Amino acid sequence: MIFTLVLSAVSILPADALSMADSLFNRKQYALAVKEYDLLKDNKALKRDEVLFRLAESHKALSEHAKAREYYLDVVKANPSSRYRDKSLLNAALLAAGDESVPELRRLLGEEVENPVRAAAAYHLGSKTGDPEFFEKSIAFDPHGKYSRYAAFSKAQILLKSKDSKVRSKAVSDLLTIAFSKQNALSEDAFYLVAIESYNEENYQMASNM
Repeated sequence: MIFTLVLSAVSILPADALSMADSLFNRKQYALAVKEYDLLKDNKALKRDEVLFRLAESHKALSEHAKAREYYLDVVKANPSSRYRDKSLLNAALLAAGDESVPELRRLLGEEVENPVRAAAAYHLGSKTGDPEFFEKSIAFDPHGKYSRYAAFSKAQILLKSKDSKVRSKAVSDLLTIAFSKQNALSEDAFYLVAIESYNEENYQMASNM
């Protein structure tokens, strides 16, 4: 009886409770993590924007996209200068329905947004609109970031359809750069596109060497 009363009197510090929720998330126990984060989101001892971001990430991991988008937007409402602001707005935009994402992604191209997020927004705009200029911007925003190679590949893929032979030639050159890059998951696809283009241009020797 005494032992039970002692346990009931023990309160877990908010920081410790958050750490426990993070552990659940890291173990991919997202549904349990959601319950814990939900209990903590209004705790004044914690930074509300950080808890909301974790809550959004958990819902996203559960493919509960509407809920995730809601909490990503709540991050910015809770703290407009949050360090999670740009990433939250990007994720919210990507979870928007239909074409709603396009204007939201465009707003993330501004100079006030951190470059990796600008690069991601530009890449996704390129994918949604088919405009190679967005892929070019993605590369310029973050030349060595995780989207740069994919942006370069996607841009070249679009430009191969140009009626201008010089533009197509430049696209082939860019694809060859990708193809010969080490540890590049796109190498095989780049070789394939170069081979097809070489065949279309009746450059059979290059096509056979691909």
